[in-house]
Amino acid sequence: MGILTTREKDYLLCLLKGYSNKEIQKKLFVAEGTVYPTLNKIYEKLQVSNTNNDKTSPRVVLIRLIKKALKLQYITIEDFLSE
Repeated sequence: MGILTTREKDYLLCLLKGYSNKEIQKKLFVAEGTVYPTLNKIYEKLQVSNTNNDKTSPRVVLIRLIKKALKLQYITIEDFLSE
């Protein structure tokens, strides 16, 4: 399992707050093509599948991602409360 960089944590927090890829791009001031690959790298590092191969709903995938990020202390509950 890989360690997330500070920038990847920024992406993760945006994703967990429900931002779309376009909103993440604008919030983090990144090029359009960088959001999707970075999010895929985060899923990979946290060992959470974001594919629909097993017919898992996006909501379940998001819950798995939140649980893993909390467990590894990449995020805290307070992160969700701040903006």
